[in-house]
Amino acid sequence: MTLARALSKLGLASRSEAITRILQGEVAVNGRVVRDPGCPIVPERTHIRVAGSLVSEVPWRTIVLHKPRGTVTTRKDPEGRPTIYDVLPLELAGLAAVGRLDLATAGLLLLTTDTQLAHWLTEPANGLPNSAAAASTLPPVPPA
Repeated sequence: MTLARALSKLGLASRSEAITRILQGEVAVNGRVVRDPGCPIVPERTHIRVAGSLVSEVPWRTIVLHKPRGTVTTRKDPEGRPTIYDVLPLELAGLAAVGRLDLATAGLLLLTTDTQLAHWLTEPANGLPNSAAAASTLPPVPPA
């Protein structure tokens, strides 16, 4: 994944904010300042510093949020609508949503700092259902 995308997925900045910070020389990867937002990295195996603070060694966290109707699944909404991050406590602001639910939908939404988990869950090639309706068509899990 690109450095700009990784910073966004880690909840450190929007993609455009990440690009600006990288171009300004505020981001170091494995001890070297990187000014290329497209620099490929693996966040879980890379030491990233933003403005001198190490950010890549944050423990993975995953939560399930019941997204209320009338909130959008984004960090900042240009139309000023409430976002899921408005309902989260500040200490959870670094989590990234796995998938999206639209404005009119209430339901469970997974949020995580684990970019590999998020990618695996949303990659179409893995064949995972992306909604409760699709999940209900799966065969039942046999008892253990």
